Amino acid sequence: MRRALREGFARLWRPIALACVLLFVAGSCRRVEQTVYSSFQRAGKNGWDPEEPIVFMPWPADSAETLSRTYRLTLHVRYKSENPIPPLPISILIEDDEGNSHTDTVTVALFDNAGHPLGKGKWGIYMAGDTLMRSLRLQPGFLVTLSPLLPKQTTRGILDVGLSLEEEHAADHR
Repeated sequence: MRRALREGFARLWRPIALACVLLFVAGSCRRVEQTVYSSFQRAGKNGWDPEEPIVFMPWPADSAETLSRTYRLTLHVRYKSENPIPPLPISILIEDDEGNSHTDTVTVALFDNAGHPLGKGKWGIYMAGDTLMRSLRLQPGFLVTLSPLLPKQTTRGILDVGLSLEEEHAADHR
């Protein structure tokens, strides 16, 4: 009985090992989204003033094929964990040189109901965010303007606001 098990394992060992190696190689070849633009701007020393919008002109550094590719636009907010802030509504205005414009509002939750910070963080500084657009095709003069819809004193503790562009691939629409 033992001999039969040993012989059966000896016959199956190589195909199982080969299958494991092939699965590992196939998993390693998955295309990873590449961040092609990332920028942060200070929100203000004592809070983000609604009268002082933050303007970004996101454009990839390697712009040879920019107009033919699609991107994911993501908003990031860095904040201190010591000042609980209610969910932060942000007004978004997206424009380009062709006169196209789009307005929207997104609400970013920075703390849970118990007052604990959400997102990733270390040493009392956290970052949370949200995807603003998927399958975005950039146009010349692409401009994003962000304004908080809360009073400045309510946003005390927000340090920076940022945008990033990640290049999307055909299989990356999750």
